[in-house]
Amino acid sequence: MFWNKEEVFMTMEAGRYAKARAILEDNGIPYTVKTKSSGGYSANSHRMGSFGEKFDHSITYYIYTKKEIAESARYHIQSNLNR
Repeated sequence: MFWNKEEVFMTMEAGRYAKARAILEDNGIPYTVKTKSSGGYSANSHRMGSFGEKFDHSITYYIYTKKEIAESARYHIQSNLNR
């Protein structure tokens, strides 16, 4: 049930997303994921095309956990993400 979930992490970097997921898995913390694609186009792409676009930042990754473990999940991610 989605209303019992809380966002604990959000990024547009695939590497950080993968590391955050690994941290939660290593600590036995269940989570769900939602992704949102920006379509890889900027507001000016209709005039200039997509030349130079950074497609590695065209997806936003959201990680959710149950509300009662959200604080713990955030702690583990923040403590270990930049190691």
